[in-house]
Amino acid sequence: MTLAKILPHHRRNLEKLATHLESLPADYERFGMRDFLFKSGEISWRASIDLQGVPRGGKPVCGTVACAIGHGIAAGIKRDGVKCWAVYTTKNFVEFDTHEFEWLFGSGWWSYDDTPQGAAARIRYYLENGGIPVDHNRKDKTIQCYAPYLKEDA
Repeated sequence: MTLAKILPHHRRNLEKLATHLESLPADYERFGMRDFLFKSGEISWRASIDLQGVPRGGKPVCGTVACAIGHGIAAGIKRDGVKCWAVYTTKNFVEFDTHEFEWLFGSGWWSYDDTPQGAAARIRYYLENGGIPVDHNRKDKTIQCYAPYLKEDA
């Protein structure tokens, strides 16, 4: 286990995000771990936050697909003037571009577990255990770590 110092406001936001992701249906088509928000291949972590992409309630109005962080705004986690995803991530969830970020939210999950339920389960594991698995770089191995946190109805 790689322990992390989880700030109180990060914990609250992560819990809120996990609850939102767990509420999405298993066949939800507007989720993808490859990009924060994706439309026409133009958005990346450096790009501006497109507030029209996923409005509160998680029902996209412009056809975008969002990852777990991209759903933060739909979950009610405000951007408070933040204009890029890296800053939004660090301010609200975990330090961007760290092992914790990669295990929780990294784009590499798209080929192993590209579901909102899987993202929520990783968040629940992280919060309950105070960190990420030691072998966090082995996504194929760490899926078994967070599998107990998958909701039954997912």
